[in-house]
Amino acid sequence: MNTQLTFKSHTLTPVIVNNQPYLETRQIGIALGYTRGDVVGQLYKAHADEFTPDMTCTSDLVVQGQKRKVRVFSLRGCHLLAMFSKTPVAKEFRRWVLDLIEQHNQSAPALDAKAIGGIVKRCAAVAVRDEIQATIREEVRNTAINIILAAEKFKPLQEVTDDMLLRCLYNWYGTRHHRLLDTVKELDEENGRLKSKLETIKKTVN
Repeated sequence: MNTQLTFKSHTLTPVIVNNQPYLETRQIGIALGYTRGDVVGQLYKAHADEFTPDMTCTSDLVVQGQKRKVRVFSLRGCHLLAMFSKTPVAKEFRRWVLDLIEQHNQSAPALDAKAIGGIVKRCAAVAVRDEIQATIREEVRNTAINIILAAEKFKPLQEVTDDMLLRCLYNWYGTRHHRLLDTVKELDEENGRLKSKLETIKKTVN
C-alpha cells in the first residue's frame, strides 16, 4: 500500500502500526467533511465499546513540533467511524475504505507452513522467557537460563537467542522424559502384538 492515500481531494498519510495502515482522527475528520477537529473523537467516545483493540490505539506522533499521543484507527476502525457519521461524504468514504481493505488483503503475502512454524516457535520462546521472568527472582534468573544452556556447552556470558533457548529446552525435556517415551513405545508395540494374535484367533474360529 502507498505511503500516502487520496480520498477525493484530500491526501492522507497513514501511520504504520504492526505493518497495518492507521489514520489519525484529524485526517479522518477532514476526509468526512467535518470542520471541527474533535468530532471524530466524540464519535469514538460515544461508541467506544464497539471498537476492538485492533481497530484503534494511541500512537506517538509529532504534532506542531511536539511529540504527543494521538488516537489512530485502522481501516476497519475508519469504516466503523464512517458508519456512525452522517456527513454527505460518509457513504462514499465507507466504500473507499472497503476498497483499501480489499487491496491490502490482496497484497499481503501468504504465509507458508515453514513461516507459520517460525512464528509459533518465536511465540513459544517469548512465552518461555515471560514464564522465567514471572517465576524466578532477578538475581537468579540468568543462572537458571545458564543451567539449561550448560548441556549445550554454550558460554555462560553468551547472548541467549530464542532458537538456542528452545533447542535447549527441547533437549532437556527429551532427556528428562526418555523413560516415559520408551514406556509408551513398548506399550504400543505390545498392543500391536496383541491385535495380531486376536486377528489370528478370529480367523481360526471362523
